[in-house]
Amino acid sequence: RQLGSMPDMAAFRQSFRSEIAGETMVFFARDGARDFCEAFYGHRDMAAEGGREMAFRGLLLEAANVLAGACVSGL
Repeated sequence: RQLGSMPDMAAFRQSFRSEIAGETMVFFARDGARDFCEAFYGHRDMAAEGGREMAFRGLLLEAANVLAGACVSGL
C-alpha cells in the first residue's frame, strides 16, 4: 500500500509471509518515478488528468512488488 503523501518521495509498504515473515518498504524519488512512468507508458501524457495519478501509483506499486519480491526471494 502507498504510505502518506510526501512531496518529493513515493513510498510503499508491503507485508509478506512465507518461510520468513516481515515487511518491506520501497521508496521512489518523485522526479525519477515520473520519468520511469513516462518511459514505461511511452509518452508524457500517460492518461487523462484524472487517471494520471492512478496510473502513476499503479505502476509504482507493481514496481515496488517486483523489487520487494526479488529481494525477499534472494534471502
